[in-house]
Amino acid sequence: MVIRISEELNKLEINYEIMDIDPKYSDTKEFCEKYSINPENAINSLLITSKNAIPKYVMTVIQATRRIDVNHKLKNLTGFKRLSFADSEKTKNITGMELGAVTPFGLQEMNISLYVDAPIMNLDYIILGGGVRSQKIKTTPEIFKKIQYCLISDISQ
Repeated sequence: MVIRISEELNKLEINYEIMDIDPKYSDTKEFCEKYSINPENAINSLLITSKNAIPKYVMTVIQATRRIDVNHKLKNLTGFKRLSFADSEKTKNITGMELGAVTPFGLQEMNISLYVDAPIMNLDYIILGGGVRSQKIKTTPEIFKKIQYCLISDISQ
């Protein structure tokens, strides 16, 4: 998992930093408090699933201080009739990542589209999950402009 994420980040040719952290502080609130990070810069990656007989998945990326408008904006963008947040077990099974570590990088081979909330693009820097609970990725939002399977749109309430 970590190798796949690093390979994708390197291909994007953008500066990033891998932050080694104590895994017990990987969840957003605890991470921000422990490492004095502004929650505006803490970015959550959330797996969303359609409620079809054969489910489809998308990854959403949003600031920790905002909420996804699942029932209107995201539903209209994805075309899913019904959708919901994937639980921790489903997220781990589909992405190979635990909650608190989920990152939007390394999904290219999984055919999972990426939806990034537009206000993120106004930030100087962002910190996202690193694929494992002991790492975070610090970079700029410009990285999302280089990801082919990414759509930047207003998906928050």
